[in-house]
Amino acid sequence: MKNNFLIILLVTASVLIIGVVIATIFDPSGLVSIIISTSTTIIGAVAIFFQYREEKEIDQFNFAITYFETFNESSDVVALKELIDAQYGVENAPHITTQHKRYILAYTSWIKSLSSLLVSGVLSYSIVDVSFHFKFFSFVNNPDIQELELLKYPNLYGVIFDAYEGWIKYLESIHKNELFETCALSKTEFFKTRSR
Repeated sequence: MKNNFLIILLVTASVLIIGVVIATIFDPSGLVSIIISTSTTIIGAVAIFFQYREEKEIDQFNFAITYFETFNESSDVVALKELIDAQYGVENAPHITTQHKRYILAYTSWIKSLSSLLVSGVLSYSIVDVSFHFKFFSFVNNPDIQELELLKYPNLYGVIFDAYEGWIKYLESIHKNELFETCALSKTEFFKTRSR
């Protein structure tokens, strides 16, 4: 559909350019030429905007894939992910404790970087949601992580909270729920009273 739109724009621009040439020959005052050339410029700008937007989405997607790959390169990040996964849907699962602090900090650093990219607009929630939804929400909505790190040192994690709020708004806009809602960060007393 985007390609059809670009083709229509290019054909229209071509017709307008031909019109400028003909108008220049038959309209000595140049008024028609000015109108047609201005229209051509506007159509060209619109075409460039749509092409840029399409390329930006592709760049974001490629960046997200590369970023996703870095997640699996850190043994500390993977170790915490395995601990979180072991808790998922398991009653009486082992808790994440202060013994896992190194893993928590590595994962937190990764989530904080991702959050910065989302909040700054470098990455969009729509592109990131597919690959990172589980990794992000299983982390921020984990009661052990909340108690040991996020809510214990909230001044360090404002960007994560901002990304969380933005992601929740995105999920609401597409009628999708966050994972692990029962222990959602938004249900904590801190988050309910968080001032921006």
